[in-house]
Amino acid sequence: MAYKILIIDDHPETRSIIGHVLKQQGYPIVTAENGAEGLKVADKEKPHIILCDYMMPVMNGVETVTNLRKKPEFDKVPIIMFTAVDDPQQKLAAFNAGADDYLNKPTEPPELVDRVKILLESAYGSLPEPVDTDGQTQFHPHQLSPQLPDLEFTSSGSQQIIAVMGVRGGVGTTTMAINLATVLAASGTVTTLADFDLTRGHIALYLNQKSAGGLNTLATNSNIELAEQLPSHIVSYSRNLRLLLAHLNIDGRYPIISGAQAATILIELTSSTQATVVDLGSTFNEIARSTLEAADQIVLCLRPERIALVSARQLLSHFQKILFPHTEIHLMLMDFSSSGTNLPKTAVEGFLGYPVKATIHIPPREMANAANKAKPLVTLSAQSDASMAIRQFAQELKIA
Repeated sequence: MAYKILIIDDHPETRSIIGHVLKQQGYPIVTAENGAEGLKVADKEKPHIILCDYMMPVMNGVETVTNLRKKPEFDKVPIIMFTAVDDPQQKLAAFNAGADDYLNKPTEPPELVDRVKILLESAYGSLPEPVDTDGQTQFHPHQLSPQLPDLEFTSSGSQQIIAVMGVRGGVGTTTMAINLATVLAASGTVTTLADFDLTRGHIALYLNQKSAGGLNTLATNSNIELAEQLPSHIVSYSRNLRLLLAHLNIDGRYPIISGAQAATILIELTSSTQATVVDLGSTFNEIARSTLEAADQIVLCLRPERIALVSARQLLSHFQKILFPHTEIHLMLMDFSSSGTNLPKTAVEGFLGYPVKATIHIPPREMANAANKAKPLVTLSAQSDASMAIRQFAQELKIA
């Protein structure tokens, strides 16, 4: 049995996008372009879950949900309300009308799929394996178990290692790594985000994830033992995105992997993932060296300030001595000021003697909001300038 989903929205493009995302998960989709039509379609099709827009002509979302809840057959059917306005009063009105969940548009596909799956499981129990229109079995979100080496890629092609490194602390290295990995996963690329900064363990902190059993606990193992135990330390975060976390380790209470162990981990990860995004932090050590030497792409983060520019020039000079010719370096200016930097991109490029790929301006309020809610910026503020810039950069990486 495949659970049927009704989408009620007056925007054809929204119905099309949401419908496409959910069809890929194997769900049959029916649609309606306003609330009045939605009630008729619901009576006819008997959907198992309903996604309803808040602002619609003829009958708005609150009226639609209120009328649905008056029908005994839809009293317990899960309903998600959509709105383009992040307004607490609208959210309250949606819940008072009978909605079970509330999402802001635009919604990232992984979050949408996760919310649908959670509500379906809450209402009907464990989900059957979804089947798409061609009869091909699809993965559930969060179906990626710790035993992930058997996971099939969503497309064929070479596996890439993307190393993200900062020229100094506080330049947005972890922010870039998390958001880049999130975008790649949302695009259908099976992605592992690995925290190789085994001192700060920032990824677990940013995403509010428990890091027990993380990378630090593997440091005392031999390479053979490490390879055997690695799958049990990988956790699923969202569809297509897996995490390999590290402990917060400022006081040095936990062991740290060696450069050779880092190389072994990367080999194992590339056997089960299309893109491995590695947060190296800002310290050039043997872990960083092993990772950089293995990387296909390097994202070097720096802020538009004098000390960072001097450090970046030294690091770029060192890269020329240790990197293979095929390795691509992407220089990213990370600007966390309120109004954006006044330092011209051409001036930075002239000083470094290297092109700047992009300038990512993340206002402090956006950054604080993402950190406080423990969500990637590209998920929480999908239409912000920073999110769109990161999304554009991810597309240009062209991971097959």
